[in-house]
Amino acid sequence: MPLCSTAQEYKNSVSDRFIAEDTVMQKNKMDITFTIEEDQKDWLDAMANGYQLPDASKALRVLLDYAMEDGNRDEIFKKVRCLRCG
Repeated sequence: MPLCSTAQEYKNSVSDRFIAEDTVMQKNKMDITFTIEEDQKDWLDAMANGYQLPDASKALRVLLDYAMEDGNRDEIFKKVRCLRCG
C-alpha cells in the first residue's frame, strides 16, 4: 500500500480494502483476552473511528500487521516507551 500524507488520503485508499477484508479474510481469527490500559483502549477506539474501521479489534490487527510486515523489531521492542512510568 502506498504511503499517504494525510489521514483523509489513508481513509480513501483503504476503505474498499477493509470492506473486502471483512468479507474475505475471516480465516484464523480468534477471540483472546489482553490486558491494556484504559487510555490505550480509548486510543484504539479513536483510531477505529477516525479511520472508519469496524472496531478497536481491527485497529489492533492493523497495528500488528504493520509491526509484523514493516516494523523494525528493535525499534519497537528495545526502546522503552512507558507513558505511565515515574
